[in-house]
Amino acid sequence: MAALDTSTLLATGGIGIVILVIMFLIGVLYNSVILWIVSKLFKLHNTKFKTAFLAALVAGAISFVIGIVLQLLIGGAARGAAAAATGAAVAAGLLNMVLSLAATFTVNSLTAKKFYKLETGKSFLVGLVWTVAAIIVGFIVGLVIGAIILAVLLATYSGRPVPLA
Repeated sequence: MAALDTSTLLATGGIGIVILVIMFLIGVLYNSVILWIVSKLFKLHNTKFKTAFLAALVAGAISFVIGIVLQLLIGGAARGAAAAATGAAVAAGLLNMVLSLAATFTVNSLTAKKFYKLETGKSFLVGLVWTVAAIIVGFIVGLVIGAIILAVLLATYSGRPVPLA
């Protein structure tokens, strides 16, 4: 096993934090655009981009915290060889996905209700359209970012094995 010094561990963790912040900001930006368009489609009283940006920022932060909590609660069931052998890992992953989608929809609906001062029914529709559009756009953005990362990795691959020590 390769020995990792403290600076390598800190750099790796630092890069992970930077990537997480960048991905969060990308998510907030495309969610802002989606909510802004949805607010225009539903002819809401306030269709400013600033309102959509603030709503997407709040919804993103709340969803991020809920996602961490769900991962901590449900992710424990997916760990371990016994869980993997019994299919509990797959079940826990599916449960986490379903609960995350439901939480995202709920957060989006409540955020739209609060920021746009909507009635419950209209906030439900705005939240539904916003969530579905965000999932589709997020999937496409993820594919593009994944393709870019793959292209960079393939371009830098030399074909030589990497020494471990």
